[in-house]
Amino acid sequence: MKISDVLNKDEYSCERDVENVDFSNICTDINNSDEKTLFVLLDSISRDITTIIEYIKVKKPCMILTDRKIGLSLSDTPVLYSENIRKTLALLYSRYYSVDYSKLKIIGVTGTNGKTTTATMLKHILEYSGKKVGFIGTGKIEIGNNIISGQNYSMTTPDPSLLYKSIKEMEISGCEYIVMEVSSHALYFDKTYPINFELSLFTNLSPEHLDFHKDMEEYYNVKMKLFEKSKMGIFNIDDKYSARAYRELKIKKDGIGIIQ
Repeated sequence: MKISDVLNKDEYSCERDVENVDFSNICTDINNSDEKTLFVLLDSISRDITTIIEYIKVKKPCMILTDRKIGLSLSDTPVLYSENIRKTLALLYSRYYSVDYSKLKIIGVTGTNGKTTTATMLKHILEYSGKKVGFIGTGKIEIGNNIISGQNYSMTTPDPSLLYKSIKEMEISGCEYIVMEVSSHALYFDKTYPINFELSLFTNLSPEHLDFHKDMEEYYNVKMKLFEKSKMGIFNIDDKYSARAYRELKIKKDGIGIIQ
């Protein structure tokens, strides 16, 4: 695979011509890279950049994608720069697995509480209607009744490496619908950026995850990112934040269907 297969020219910059450089793997952990790897250096990496560069010299990935200067000379591994590394990472994996979204109707469920219950109910309703459904939720990814996530999987919304691999498996297996829980962490890190949701639901918002979000306003605004990529929204107007989302989207967003 070549970089031109997964990224457009306006989605990155590089001082070298890398369009025809072959790679067969994408990873965010330098320990798992090799000479055929596109290594994505994320901003949350725990090691210092000097240590990472030393690992890069040993592992010799064929390309590096990052959003920061890392001090490699042009004689070393080519470095691609992205203005938004998280969005680009999600695009990379979506295109790497060649997900055909025209074959899928994806439903997102967000909120502090009730995501798993709501998503599970939707899955069962769709299956009762004769549809084949993929499910991506807290601690479990499944196609029908077949669990495809590992025993140790515990996330709500998986990282892009697993998320788009799973969506592709669901597409190949003939799923018409995918119901997925979408956490605020996933939205903050743009894990679902390439996905256009057929329908999204907002259950509620309460003061949790404020160790991650600086305040409730940020928490709310991050949740609202889901509806920027949704054809239709359903809102629980008994909850003040979900009711606020209903009011704001009804006024601001042209073309979205709103159900209270």
